[in-house]
Amino acid sequence: MSFMGRLEVTQGDGTSQDKSTNGTPTGIDSPSAYGYLRNTTSGTSEWRSMAYMGSMHIGFKDSRYAFDATVRRDGSTKFGKGSKWGTFPAFSGRWNISDEPFFRPLTKYISLLSVRPGWGRVGRQPGAQYLMYNLYGSYGSYGSGNTKASAVNPESLRLTDLKWETTDSWNLGFNLNLLNDLLQFDLNIYNKKTKDLLMQNVGIPGSSGFSTLAWKNVGELENKGWELYVNTGKFLKKGKFHMTASFNIAQNINTITAMDPTVLNTMNKDFSYKNNEYLQRIQIGNAVGSIYGFRFKGIYRYDYEHSGYTAESRDTYGNNTAAAAAERGENSTCPVVQDANGNILYDSKGNPLKMYFNYGGTNYEFKGGDVIYEDINHDGQINELDIVYLGNSNPKFNGGFGLNFTYSNWTLKLSFNYRMGNKIVNQARLENEMMRSNINQSKAVAWRWRKNGDETDIPRAMNASIGESYNALGSDRYVEKGDYLRLQYCQLNYNVPAKFCKQYGFSSLRISASANNLFCLTKYTGVDPEVSYGAWGVCYDKSKTPRPKSFTLSINLGF
Repeated sequence: MSFMGRLEVTQGDGTSQDKSTNGTPTGIDSPSAYGYLRNTTSGTSEWRSMAYMGSMHIGFKDSRYAFDATVRRDGSTKFGKGSKWGTFPAFSGRWNISDEPFFRPLTKYISLLSVRPGWGRVGRQPGAQYLMYNLYGSYGSYGSGNTKASAVNPESLRLTDLKWETTDSWNLGFNLNLLNDLLQFDLNIYNKKTKDLLMQNVGIPGSSGFSTLAWKNVGELENKGWELYVNTGKFLKKGKFHMTASFNIAQNINTITAMDPTVLNTMNKDFSYKNNEYLQRIQIGNAVGSIYGFRFKGIYRYDYEHSGYTAESRDTYGNNTAAAAAERGENSTCPVVQDANGNILYDSKGNPLKMYFNYGGTNYEFKGGDVIYEDINHDGQINELDIVYLGNSNPKFNGGFGLNFTYSNWTLKLSFNYRMGNKIVNQARLENEMMRSNINQSKAVAWRWRKNGDETDIPRAMNASIGESYNALGSDRYVEKGDYLRLQYCQLNYNVPAKFCKQYGFSSLRISASANNLFCLTKYTGVDPEVSYGAWGVCYDKSKTPRPKSFTLSINLGF
């Protein structure tokens, strides 16, 4: 049994300086550079924190049973009266089942079996000071002549009800070693619930005189999942050869369980009806990182005039119509309204109803060569009612594995990592296939639609200076699977025999050659499927700099 106590006192100080100038090139910030100085500001800040912590460890019967308890109490000057202090306890235990007398008959096969339960609470404080005060700053001057005086104005609202963000988590761990530690398993199951989630720059009604709050407790978030680690001892031993391996796999599921309505209203903006944009939605009960947009169903092969569903169209265009293509069993898409069963809907005069993109009361009539978006409710209009869930940027599984091969003095180490089940918005591809401006475009646009009857997955070209087009709306056309397998690291070592080294006066010599990022197996069409998460967890690939390959040759001498 052991006990420990600790007291921590932390002091933080900060200073800031800023200036604005005219007449200096971008990136030149030297105070001695020639330019017109417009404004200078400076500031200082300080904060204090104090923490008391006590911990206890109990081991019983040769550590067959173990128990740990910790209680930490933190105080910070970043909070107002009544909220400065937070209490964060943690408890964990371990039962080594394989050390029990009744388990001895099984130790020939199971060398280790243990259970590790645990529970704990941690806290987070905002990254700013003086939030509990109204802050004022200079704001020009008022008066005239010799009676001018400096003016001040409020710069923030006082946040007296701000609280610690707390995360309660429990985990259940298992250790299992088999066959004299030849196979070693480590499984962890966890659940984390975050309350009073802290968010920065939260939007508020302009009637308050401010557009945002610096920080606010806005909601609750849950993360749950599991992790499995597998390691091996030496196996496939034959002569001077053997190998070892390691493997890990993990799954994490996050869910927003509560959110301040004002935050949801601020984040969940109305659909913009613009190309190159996806609807952003944060929904209670759903995961962070969800992608919403239209469903891409192809390209209209024919325009409305070439539909062939009226006598005039058939007489004018003959076999080059959608109706004629349907009779031949070919692609017969054209911008006409269909019901849920695929039947064409007609007006009172017997003409097929046209498909429209309805944005703010202005109806755009789809043309041949335009993108087909699925009309979810079959009302003949593509609008926000046709936006659906397209997937999530969080992987269903991720992990890695390694293989080590040894033969005599040679060693080869391979390390892989992988990700499965996530979706990426390939925004670089979207912008390079828009054909709305004169910027560089992908070579894929060479296969674009040009005339009635063309079959392709690339829509017609329509420069913004010529007319409207909505062929680059956020849809699953640009949402791609982000699965990949990457050879992250490879190293080949050779240890020169000691007998040879002694002849030349040194004790050891090792020659190594290594490489990083040798290859990546993926169906993702972008530069790199390992895309970092963007706003609220959605992966947007804007064609970042490709991950480099690197090679290293090293020689290590020992004397």
